[in-house]
Amino acid sequence: GLHPTDYTRIDDWIARLNTWFDWGLQKLYFFIHQQDINQAPVLISYFLDRLKQTCGIALDKPKIIPQPVQGRLF
Repeated sequence: GLHPTDYTRIDDWIARLNTWFDWGLQKLYFFIHQQDINQAPVLISYFLDRLKQTCGIALDKPKIIPQPVQGRLF
């Protein structure tokens, strides 16, 4: 699962981004990387909720599309 510091790391980024938006930042590309990719959707959802609450920027949450498991070739 996620570690509590994953959330504080996002909170720190949100505070930094809020400052940058106040300074006039107009475009942002933000990448969230987790060692366990299965945990990324939870953290992305948290990021988007905090972005809306703190910065007033509401973005649609990504839709998770289950992928079939690929079989082995050998």
